[in-house]
Amino acid sequence: MPEEHLTEYQLFYQEQPFGLWREDYRAAQIAYLLAAVNSEPKKSPPKLTEFMPFFCSRRGR
Repeated sequence: MPEEHLTEYQLFYQEQPFGLWREDYRAAQIAYLLAAVNSEPKKSPPKLTEFMPFFCSRRGR
Protein backbone atom coordinates (compact mmCIF):
# COMPACT_ATOMS: atom_id res chain seq x y z
CA MET A 1 0.00 0.00 0.00
CA PRO A 2 1.47 3.35 -0.92
CA GLU A 3 2.16 5.76 1.91
CA GLU A 4 -0.35 8.19 0.41
CA HIS A 5 -3.17 5.65 0.80
CA LEU A 6 -2.16 4.88 4.37
CA THR A 7 -2.29 8.57 5.25
CA GLU A 8 -5.75 8.84 3.70
CA TYR A 9 -7.00 5.87 5.74
CA GLN A 10 -5.56 7.32 8.93
CA LEU A 11 -7.31 10.64 8.37
CA PHE A 12 -10.57 8.88 7.50
CA TYR A 13 -10.35 6.71 10.63
CA GLN A 14 -9.86 9.78 12.82
CA GLU A 15 -13.10 11.28 11.49
CA GLN A 16 -15.18 8.08 11.18
CA PRO A 17 -13.77 5.13 13.15
CA PHE A 18 -14.58 1.67 11.88
CA GLY A 19 -13.93 -1.86 13.05
CA LEU A 20 -14.80 -4.17 15.92
CA TRP A 21 -14.19 -1.59 18.67
CA ARG A 22 -17.01 0.48 17.23
CA GLU A 23 -19.40 -2.51 17.29
CA ASP A 24 -18.46 -3.33 20.89
CA TYR A 25 -19.23 0.25 21.86
CA ARG A 26 -22.68 0.06 20.27
CA ALA A 27 -23.45 -3.21 22.07
CA ALA A 28 -22.33 -1.62 25.36
CA GLN A 29 -24.67 1.32 24.76
CA ILE A 30 -27.64 -1.00 24.27
CA ALA A 31 -26.80 -3.03 27.39
CA TYR A 32 -26.33 0.18 29.38
CA LEU A 33 -29.70 1.59 28.30
CA LEU A 34 -31.49 -1.63 29.21
CA ALA A 35 -29.80 -1.74 32.61
CA ALA A 36 -30.50 1.95 33.29
CA VAL A 37 -34.19 1.62 32.45
CA ASN A 38 -34.58 -1.50 34.58
CA SER A 39 -32.44 -0.43 37.56
CA GLU A 40 -33.88 0.25 40.98
CA PRO A 41 -34.73 3.93 41.48
CA LYS A 42 -33.09 4.12 44.92
CA LYS A 43 -29.74 2.78 43.70
CA SER A 44 -27.26 4.74 41.64
CA PRO A 45 -27.61 4.04 37.92
CA PRO A 46 -24.96 1.96 36.17
CA LYS A 47 -22.16 3.61 34.25
CA LEU A 48 -21.55 3.01 30.57
CA THR A 49 -17.97 1.95 31.29
CA GLU A 50 -19.28 -1.01 33.32
CA PHE A 51 -20.39 -2.54 30.02
CA MET A 52 -17.09 -1.81 28.28
CA PRO A 53 -14.38 -4.01 29.84
CA PHE A 54 -12.18 -3.44 26.79
CA PHE A 55 -12.29 0.32 27.50
CA CYS A 56 -11.42 -0.05 31.17
CA SER A 57 -8.45 -2.30 30.41
CA ARG A 58 -7.08 0.23 27.91
CA ARG A 59 -7.41 3.14 30.36
CA GLY A 60 -5.53 1.22 33.04
CA ARG A 61 -2.44 0.84 30.88
